Amino acid sequence: MTDAPATLDAPSPSPVSPHGPLGDHGWFVRTSNWIAWGALLLGAIRGVQGLILISLAPGVGLADFLNAVVGAGYDVVAFGLGGLVVSALVRALGVWAESKSSTERIQSPDSDVLVRALSRLATTHDGRRPPEATNGVLTIAAEPETEADARAAADVHLAEIRRLTREGEWDAAEEGVRSYRSNRPDDPRGLEASDELERAMQAALDHWEAKLQAARSVNDPDQVLEIHARMQPLVEGEKRQTMDVDLARWFLVIVHRRLRGGRIQPDVVALADRIADSFGHTKEGASLRAALPTLRRSAGLCPRCAKPYTGLADACAACLITTPAPPATLEPDELDEPPIESREPDWFADPSGESAA
Repeated sequence: MTDAPATLDAPSPSPVSPHGPLGDHGWFVRTSNWIAWGALLLGAIRGVQGLILISLAPGVGLADFLNAVVGAGYDVVAFGLGGLVVSALVRALGVWAESKSSTERIQSPDSDVLVRALSRLATTHDGRRPPEATNGVLTIAAEPETEADARAAADVHLAEIRRLTREGEWDAAEEGVRSYRSNRPDDPRGLEASDELERAMQAALDHWEAKLQAARSVNDPDQVLEIHARMQPLVEGEKRQTMDVDLARWFLVIVHRRLRGGRIQPDVVALADRIADSFGHTKEGASLRAALPTLRRSAGLCPRCAKPYTGLADACAACLITTPAPPATLEPDELDEPPIESREPDWFADPSGESAA
């Protein structure tokens, strides 16, 4: 069955020229066919020539004749394969030349469609003529593989979404689902992919919430910070704000306990710095950030860069040269310590009895 041609308006005044090697892909197709058949014919002639010579020679036995037949077959196969290689190179050259010519000549929104159509024709083996421009109209045969290609592209897109989901790349997976459903609104697999992603995210959220509670129960702030970072893409809106406020209060209690345990250590200051970076948008985090310069100085660090410094100046020499004056600070005792909640009394046990504190 012959596909009905479809017509597209070609850009004027520079349509694709049907003349010459760079404008006529059929020239490359016909030439490659002639090369392939010509090489095969030369191999056959050479083989027949060898058979004739051996048959006319005196004293030729059956073994010699069979050996000549094998040699003739070898010549035919060798010439045929050589012709196919050269033919493939000519076809590849035709694809490159046609693509380059189309890219340079066609300057319209339809240029990508035209180049793809010409590339498809380059893969055919029946020697059909490529589309030709006549009176500003370019005729292109309908593409029977368009639907199959579209489905193959959709399958690749879905596979990439599932890979991102397995690897926990939630933001990228959500963007992939949105893109798929936007480009293919009628494909039910888009809704299935969305539901699948939601289930995976909920399962991951349940997993990390359980680990978060376990880390809090043993007073491990470093692990809590790591788990909180992993949960960020999974929690949104009011639930995320509630979680951040709750964790900020918990961290502030941890810092207060460690500050009251004796001389301030650099590891406590480093922990306070990480907490301020992660929860600076909360009241507790902002309060801790304001107290960081005083905490650093108490631990023998520069109030600005947190490098070792025990001098009497406002900061180390490097910071005084390059860094502006810091904002007003609060003493550690001025931090707002949240009230102790009775629902988790083990958080607020005596620091001397805590293994992790």
